[in-house]
Amino acid sequence: MTQDLPSFENASQPEGNSSTESYQLLVCVSAPLAIFGFVFYAVIFCLGVFGNVFVICTVFRETKLHTPFNYLVINLAVSDLCVFFVSIPIVVFSECFSWPLGELACRFSRPLFLVFTGVSVCTMITLSYERYRAVVRPLAPKLTRKIAVQIIGLIWILSYPIFGLPRFFMFGLTTEKGILQCDPVGKNFVHHMAANTWRIICVLIVPSVVVSWAYVRVMRQLKQDLAVIGDTFASQDMTRSRAQRNVKTMRLLITIILVFVACFLPFNMVTSLNALSSYEQWQYNETVESMSRMSQVAHSCFNPIILCLLSADFRKAWKKLCAFGVKGVKGRSKVYVLPEIQQTDSSIPLVLLIQVCKISV
Repeated sequence: MTQDLPSFENASQPEGNSSTESYQLLVCVSAPLAIFGFVFYAVIFCLGVFGNVFVICTVFRETKLHTPFNYLVINLAVSDLCVFFVSIPIVVFSECFSWPLGELACRFSRPLFLVFTGVSVCTMITLSYERYRAVVRPLAPKLTRKIAVQIIGLIWILSYPIFGLPRFFMFGLTTEKGILQCDPVGKNFVHHMAANTWRIICVLIVPSVVVSWAYVRVMRQLKQDLAVIGDTFASQDMTRSRAQRNVKTMRLLITIILVFVACFLPFNMVTSLNALSSYEQWQYNETVESMSRMSQVAHSCFNPIILCLLSADFRKAWKKLCAFGVKGVKGRSKVYVLPEIQQTDSSIPLVLLIQVCKISV
């Protein structure tokens, strides 16, 4: 059974009235794998939501980060959040409960994970091309924030036809043990292989080739620029600093694409084997598919970690956030209430006044 997100195998249901069974919760795979998967996805969900929200808030809070490049970084974070709040709930519900919506909603909603993945892929390609134009063609018109927003809108519009439409015709309503489910229904070998090949080309091959090409061209140009700057006067320090920042940016982009490929390659390799009858009969096929899907979903929490590790601006924002949290905790812990002192006719001793003044609040 080929899926794009965490898949669950129906356990045997007790025989009885089909109307009663339609409201039963389906048991998900084996108990150990179900428990591990629940804990894994819970951790990934918390890390991914916190990290991506942190990236979005950091860019909007810091005025100097209001650049076209960081607007595209926000788009990466938004696509990852859509995976957590849209794709995963749809797939978990469709696999564990009776599908309440019609077939059209089934066909439209199930490929959404691949659509959000396509948004990330197109955004990474745009980021790489933006750095390529900025370094290799410095006299070309620069990417403005308005154009960046328009590109982001175009990416979202085109992602479903490019990435989701081939999967649209592979899903439909099926019945398992009296439970109505939204599952893949296309068993045609040619259609299956064509859809998988198209997905591998769009999700893995094209972004890897484009980002690698842009990385090689940019690094070659920056190496030449740094060599020329090294032979000139010290007045070129600003140009040298700009070139070094571009080097760090390209290393950031190449790290993002490498992590992306590492997370998505196992699942795409596994799904390519689903058309083989020998693989379907293999007793560990469900376990392998579940682990590969976990790797695929885990990617949605890695981009914020990479940004905090390799981007100086996001590291500063993270340190500022941590410092603010520590300061807030310390401020709350240093709240003392002075004991009430009964006033009498006699004057307060001078020593007592000194002790009261030394109390730190």
